[in-house]
Amino acid sequence: MVIPLVLERVYVIHLFIMSGIYSIIVLGVLLQFKLGLWNLGAAAFWGIGAYSSALLVRELGLSFWLSLPLAALIAGACALCLGSFFIRAGRVSFLLLTMVLNGVFVEIVGHWELVGGWEGIPRLPKPSIHVSFNGSVMEFVTKTPYYYLLLFLLLMTVVAFYALYSSRIGRTWSAIGLNSPLAAMLGVNLFRYKLIAFIIAAASAGMGGSFYAHYQGFLVPRMFDMHESFYFMLYGVVGGLAYPIAGAIVGSFIGVAIPELLRVGEMFQAIFFGIILILVILFARGGVAGLLGQVYPIIIKGSKGVIFPFFRELKS
Repeated sequence: MVIPLVLERVYVIHLFIMSGIYSIIVLGVLLQFKLGLWNLGAAAFWGIGAYSSALLVRELGLSFWLSLPLAALIAGACALCLGSFFIRAGRVSFLLLTMVLNGVFVEIVGHWELVGGWEGIPRLPKPSIHVSFNGSVMEFVTKTPYYYLLLFLLLMTVVAFYALYSSRIGRTWSAIGLNSPLAAMLGVNLFRYKLIAFIIAAASAGMGGSFYAHYQGFLVPRMFDMHESFYFMLYGVVGGLAYPIAGAIVGSFIGVAIPELLRVGEMFQAIFFGIILILVILFARGGVAGLLGQVYPIIIKGSKGVIFPFFRELKS
């Protein structure tokens, strides 16, 4: 809550905002991984949310506050249609189909004149708040209001995912992840629960895309290519696959902050993350969140995860 108040550098706040956006998307990536769904098309649903929000605002004249939930619904609806075919195809085919989906999405928006083609959509309107008592309009200008809005969206997403994992649906997801043939023998509809996870992940990515579009102020197709989907999956692995909430947040923060601190160029970013991935697999198979989960009980004795339960959740 106090980060924008104590940090003077605007670019550092920008890094926190990007970490939060990626966290919302990686939360859905890790949810799908628990069910054996390796998704290399998360950036496509991120882009669907971004372009949907841009079109709703520019073409239909809707406000950002209405376009954000509608973008999430549109991304979820696309996942409902596509997931019915993708999930039934099997694990390997699902991976390949989502990868193809990402490439097809970039090509479609790149050749679609309504969204500006490869040149993209410039000058997207900023979020604004209408003050009723004096009729004035407060527009988002600095990074600070974007940061607090993103923090609110991230907290809402974390609470929603934590509630899902703690519910009957979440327990069924855990059963499928531990032993899907046994879960099927006990009467669990594997396709239905995997489809629910696919839709939820797509909707959260669509919401993140809507925020990202109006935060950046412009869109180009290359923002959502398959490299982004690959990095989303990599952030989850580095953060910790066994920690679907803490791992997403920690991994996204590492993926955004460390390359910037080391001033790693885009050409060397893949090499850098390859080294990080090898180190995590060799020395920290639980990811960075797993290391934090081991340190946490030492720092706060006796709490046993009551305050921050995300570092021990779903470890099995």
